Amino acid sequence: MNATTPAAEFSGSQTCVECHQQQYSDWQGSHHDMSMGRTTADIVLANFTDQQFDYQGEVSRFFMRVSEYWVNIKGPDGKFNDYKISYTFGYEPLQQYMVEFENGAIRLLPFAWDSRSKDEGGQRWFYLYPEMDPYDEFFWTNKGQNWNYMCADCHSTNVIKNYNVTDNSFDSSWSEINVACETCHGPASEHIKWTKNQTQPLAQYGFNRDLTPKVSQ
Repeated sequence: MNATTPAAEFSGSQTCVECHQQQYSDWQGSHHDMSMGRTTADIVLANFTDQQFDYQGEVSRFFMRVSEYWVNIKGPDGKFNDYKISYTFGYEPLQQYMVEFENGAIRLLPFAWDSRSKDEGGQRWFYLYPEMDPYDEFFWTNKGQNWNYMCADCHSTNVIKNYNVTDNSFDSSWSEINVACETCHGPASEHIKWTKNQTQPLAQYGFNRDLTPKVSQ
């Protein structure tokens, strides 16, 4: 009977801190760390104090409901509706925002916040796709702006899309919401075992991805 190698499991960035404190510190606040996040006051950069954006006579509005972030924008029915913003996307030089629909699809708004300083022309809302209409593939409620389908693999760690073709729904999950240690290095469970018993030879020290730079001879 052939021996089998157990599949490595994702362990979370907190398991890396003890041995890799400097790397973890460098990662915090980086583009990888901020690749995606939940809408909390310490992450959201945009002005949501009842801001209005008028494009060709159509006015969208960004506002707060207690501590929640909301937008009033044209939806798939061609009418303006209120949508709760659940996630941020990136942070510099712009930050985008995403709405989660009842079927689990997460959509990117067509607006973004220019996070540069005012001297650089920033600190303002702008429209990313001004010519889009509800019939365009890249209109914000269509598949071209579906995070689960288009963006998730590169902006979060260990994404499982869980798409249900029967009712066109998603039950997506992730180990970590942003680009964390194991996004690049792979699941760390075998590496953690190796650190506790380094007498055991383990290919690539317990990782299934070799990130060692290759030097040409």
